[in-house]
Amino acid sequence: MSPAVPAGSLRWRLLAGTLAWILVTLGVAGWGLRALLREHIAEQLQVQLAAQLDVLSAAVDWEPGKGIAVTPPASDARFARPLSGLYWQIDRLGDKPQKALARSRSLWDQTLALPAPRAADSAPDDRPLPLRGAQGQTLLALARTLQLPEDDAPPLRLVVAGDEALVAEPLARFTRLLLVAMAALAAGLVLAVAVQLQLALAPLER
Repeated sequence: MSPAVPAGSLRWRLLAGTLAWILVTLGVAGWGLRALLREHIAEQLQVQLAAQLDVLSAAVDWEPGKGIAVTPPASDARFARPLSGLYWQIDRLGDKPQKALARSRSLWDQTLALPAPRAADSAPDDRPLPLRGAQGQTLLALARTLQLPEDDAPPLRLVVAGDEALVAEPLARFTRLLLVAMAALAAGLVLAVAVQLQLALAPLER
């Protein structure tokens, strides 16, 4: 017969195995929750940018002999605050392209570094653009080509962009809270398992 395993040793083995399982399970769950939240925040930002792009499109006019006229969108005060993280810019396309024909005050003395126009830019659908800000930050942007009805109006490219920090900052706050909650949950589960093992193995120690 094999020697009996002491109850104390068995308790620690079971507790260690349970602790490892709890940590793995909570780690996977926490990673999944964080990934889902990041995707949700990014989607919400894209929805907000699309709405701002609609507002900007409605604010653009072409005055014959004068050029473009833009009524600054009042939908978000961040467009008027320098380097706020939310920007818009209008480029002229066509045979006389011009960069930053109009732009938000939030860009200050900077412009959005947009890729060169392509034939696909004639499509009216909003298109996401990967951009880099002047300070090297990643921007989430949506672009749209707009053709005003005036005969001499050139095609315009409208872009609304948001700093990726608008996603990263709330995600970082959530991650800190999630870590605290997961640690508290893990401690509670380990304590509960330890009590259960103590009660279950108590007869073996007599």
